[in-house]
Amino acid sequence: MKSDYNIYLRRDGTLTDRFSKMVEEYLNDFEEEITVVTLLNYYSVCSKLDIQDDDLLWAIDRVLQQFMPSTDYTAWSVARAYTPKE
Repeated sequence: MKSDYNIYLRRDGTLTDRFSKMVEEYLNDFEEEITVVTLLNYYSVCSKLDIQDDDLLWAIDRVLQQFMPSTDYTAWSVARAYTPKE
């Protein structure tokens, strides 16, 4: 009987570990998504200012390149290049 208890205990521990890892990955993805959305909005605001800080825009661009999937970053870069300045 004691061996059955140990088997169940190990299975429960394995399930708990897997669930914890899944939640941690979800939270990391969520934090990255918040970072990307915030930086996209900040880039948009900064690029519309009368006096643009090119260094700041470049830095935001580099961070977005690291956090965004490459296909999303490429699409955003192309759309940004063809967006008329106001």
